[in-house]
Order: sequence, then structure tokens, then C-alpha cells
Amino acid sequence: MVAYLKQADGTGWFDNYAQSFEAVWADARPWTPDQEGTAAHGQD
Repeated sequence: MVAYLKQADGTGWFDNYAQSFEAVWADARPWTPDQEGTAAHGQD
């Protein structure tokens, strides 16, 4: 999946989304089903 975002107005929506995405991405780790239980992460 590819998402293309363009900053179109001065409402700050883009900046808030970009900061949120960067925060999540910084803590992201590859999913390894053989090392983690899926039920513990809400993926029943």
C-alpha cells in the first residue's frame, strides 16, 4: 500500500498526522508470529 499525502491548508492536520506517524514508526518492530502471542496484541 502506498499513501500520498499533500499539505493543502494551514489547519495543522498534516503536521499532526505526520508527527503521530513518526512517533508510531519510531517504536515499530517487525511482526514475528513465532516469537509473540497474537491474542496478547488484540489480533485474535
